[in-house]
Amino acid sequence: MALQALCGLVSALPAPLPAVAEPLWQAARDAETEMDHDHQNARITKFAKDHQYIADSMQNDPDLHALWMNGVAAVADSWQAERSATDTVSDETADASSKVVPGPIKAIAASTVHLLFETPEAFAWERAQASAMSVAQALKIGDLEYAGPLPVRWRHHSLPREEGVVLKLTAAIPDAPPPEGSDGYPVIVFPNAFSLTVFMFSFKQHEWATKGFIGVSYLSRGWYEAGGYPDMGGPLDMDDASAVIDMVEAHASEWGADPSALAFAGLSYSAGLAVLAAAHDARIKAVASLCGWGNLTNVVDPQGAPNRFYIEGIKLLADIGASRLPAEQIELLDISIHHARSREDWNRDAPRLMSYVDQRSIERFPKKLCRRGTPVFLALNADDGLLTSDAGLQTRQFLHGAGCRVFTMVDEGEHAFSAFPNLMIPSTMLTAFPVNEWLIKGMGYRQPLWQRTFDFFDTFLRGAHGRFEEEAPIQFQLRSSKTGVGMYFAEPTYLGFEEWPPRRSVVTPTAFAMTDSGGLIGSVEGVAHRQRAPGLCDTSIAFGTASGINPGVPILGTVLKTTGGVQSRTFLDKVNRTAAAIYRTPPLERGATICGLPNASLSVLPSRAGRPPHSPGDPPESLPRFQVHTVLFDIEEDGNSAKLLTSGVRNVWMPGVAGLNGGWAGPGTELTVGMHALCVEVPAGHAIGLGVDLFNVYYTPASTDPALRLGLSCDARSRLALPVVNSGDGAPQTHTLL
Repeated sequence: MALQALCGLVSALPAPLPAVAEPLWQAARDAETEMDHDHQNARITKFAKDHQYIADSMQNDPDLHALWMNGVAAVADSWQAERSATDTVSDETADASSKVVPGPIKAIAASTVHLLFETPEAFAWERAQASAMSVAQALKIGDLEYAGPLPVRWRHHSLPREEGVVLKLTAAIPDAPPPEGSDGYPVIVFPNAFSLTVFMFSFKQHEWATKGFIGVSYLSRGWYEAGGYPDMGGPLDMDDASAVIDMVEAHASEWGADPSALAFAGLSYSAGLAVLAAAHDARIKAVASLCGWGNLTNVVDPQGAPNRFYIEGIKLLADIGASRLPAEQIELLDISIHHARSREDWNRDAPRLMSYVDQRSIERFPKKLCRRGTPVFLALNADDGLLTSDAGLQTRQFLHGAGCRVFTMVDEGEHAFSAFPNLMIPSTMLTAFPVNEWLIKGMGYRQPLWQRTFDFFDTFLRGAHGRFEEEAPIQFQLRSSKTGVGMYFAEPTYLGFEEWPPRRSVVTPTAFAMTDSGGLIGSVEGVAHRQRAPGLCDTSIAFGTASGINPGVPILGTVLKTTGGVQSRTFLDKVNRTAAAIYRTPPLERGATICGLPNASLSVLPSRAGRPPHSPGDPPESLPRFQVHTVLFDIEEDGNSAKLLTSGVRNVWMPGVAGLNGGWAGPGTELTVGMHALCVEVPAGHAIGLGVDLFNVYYTPASTDPALRLGLSCDARSRLALPVVNSGDGAPQTHTLL
């Protein structure tokens, strides 16, 4: 036994450690007698073999290597002797052991021994996982404190694929017969997330198994010891997902599983795998995508602006995450980030890039997923810079229109921020610390995402009737206007919407006209606009990498905002007005709640300093390339300090020629820059501001030409559109999901 091995090595050390080891040894030996002796010889052999890898790592230290091997041999000899001895421990010995070893410790030792060796073919690290979870259950650590009454057993399997790829599966199974009258326990399958291991869902697997679900996680191709390359949701990943379902079906009788009630769930990378798998395999009856993607184009090239910061991060994570992306994927990512995008380059490379991302986008397969009425749960993060909330809401609309039953939850925070804390470090583990309240507030442990995900599966796999069906299908967390540690997560409140976009009686699209004096005036409806000829610009801004507008720091900025109340701010008196334009409303007489997708529509004309202006007869491609970065502000009462609310970036690479997302017809047409979703209160006395400049450091710009100029016209096409929540009758009420 691993526990006996540890105790044996400790007993060779000076006192007082042997005095501690002996009672644990006895407790482990007591537990060992409860095991089936028919398997002991196999376990002894397997133990020595599994621990050889540790010995191999000690080859450079002969003394340590010898000590370890001697300890392993001693344990194996001890087991063999016990195998030939009596099958039970005398009452006298058991009583003596109980006097020294507290009951809970003995129970933990027994469950540890049982789980470590219940599956002879399990790898050592897999047994360690099972052991850790058994200890967590015995101590009721974290979320397991709220777990159900069922005991849990673990099973580990290897699933060989082609060319040396071997998927690793670990299953948490209720260790009790399924309820009478049922067809078995429902099954939820979790692929691993990008650069993370098969263990990432262990707490949820175990917790949900105690409540009557079988949780199966698997290490997908390309990560760690699975072998191969990540397929990023391509056909190989889809075949693997179906093979995992085949294995579940093959073990259904042994596990007490009901394969007809099987779902997939994933986080980030694995969320994309989960939804795509549900489209490809009709055996998946429900799917939860937590911070996943819908259209992969929106990841690599949102609005024509390559997502340089996050794509370089993906490459880095792959390099350090026990995997490497294949050369084809690296080349395609580099094309999307760095390509010069001349007409010739684009015509050569775009079809290959488009084909790759299209094959891995759920929006290519809506009929497969939605003609069956598959329930889909989409969880998004409002400030997500990688898999953005605006793209996620577009996916929601796409699937809803195709016939899927879609339920959506939008939380505050960066990518996967509402899912990770309670997934990796369960909340009640912190209760022993004096600062637990600060930690729980600051780190967002009170987010209801996982409970709502569980309720989704409980509803659609077991037919449970509860709170999930009573709540609106779209839940949007309201960002508090207050500041301070953990204010965004201390008491999370939500607005519930029955449909998206919400009815005009609930959320009114409100458009503000831009003026040449830098104002945002009322609603466009009913406002008399001065009609200007196309191309007649009231303001011109120059390209610059330091306009004074703060775009926020990816990841870190959001973490500081949500955990510590530290806001990303722009001080308007420091903005370089040659490189940026600022528009603002007068101070609001009443507070406003903005919930949805803001956008700025601009009438623009690019040019180069020192060159003749564009003429109506000139070809569109003669216009210079440019990038537009828009920022929505909450301007405080001092009129100078402006909090970042949301932003958007759009590139125009070749006017008149559409790229992935960056086309623009040219002068005389509006250019719309979409911004990330938000749901925020702007207090009375504050103003709403819009900043426009030509550079965002986190997205590849279409041009870095210092001679670049962009004219902004104040004709009727230039406006800021905000989804303003009605405050009268019928307006959504704030509520909590906890």
